[in-house]
Amino acid sequence: MLHNMNSTETLNWDDIAPTFSPEIMAEIAREEENEFQEVATSFPGITDADILLYLQAHEHARQYKIYLENIKRQQEDWKNRYRIPFGLTKKKLTALQKETQKEINKWKDMVRKAPNEVTKVFCQAVFEDWIAKKKKIIGQLKFHEGFGEVNIAKAKQYPIEQLVEFDSGGFARCLNHEDSTPSMKWYQARNKVHCFSCSGDFDSIDIYMKINNVSFIEAVKKLT
Repeated sequence: MLHNMNSTETLNWDDIAPTFSPEIMAEIAREEENEFQEVATSFPGITDADILLYLQAHEHARQYKIYLENIKRQQEDWKNRYRIPFGLTKKKLTALQKETQKEINKWKDMVRKAPNEVTKVFCQAVFEDWIAKKKKIIGQLKFHEGFGEVNIAKAKQYPIEQLVEFDSGGFARCLNHEDSTPSMKWYQARNKVHCFSCSGDFDSIDIYMKINNVSFIEAVKKLT
């Protein structure tokens, strides 16, 4: 039996063996034997049956950890489903406003046609969430009209090296998380940074917001 590293399913050798070359099969067998021997060496006197139980328990624990991480990621996705990122162009915001209005119309109709009170309450809640999203979009559009995309572009051109001190290799500690070893790389040509630990990409506005704990609008004003 083999365990699929990305699911809780158990795979049979007979199911997957035909898809592997003899060389790969031999390598898999060697890896499993090495893992078996490592446990046997760590616990002198342990039986083969106990080793198998240990390895299965270890694999189940690892898979459960992956399951919890997936749940957490889904919760974050659900929490941010109506979030409007700052920095979108006026064109993108206008297109997003049209898409949002379609959702508003759809859920408004679903509220009207709800077959029972429970469904109606759910549809009403989703409808109100879309209304809230539209208000945020309108707020950003007003910001563009009163502030202008030119200022945003100018703020993004502010040299990041004047906000963050990088080492000789162009690395600094990431501002987005606890970073024991510098993992945020500076790319001077693009005036952006990328963190190889959290996979975050940040421009001058993002960095200023994090350093000074200010809003997007306040950061743009300070950098222009």
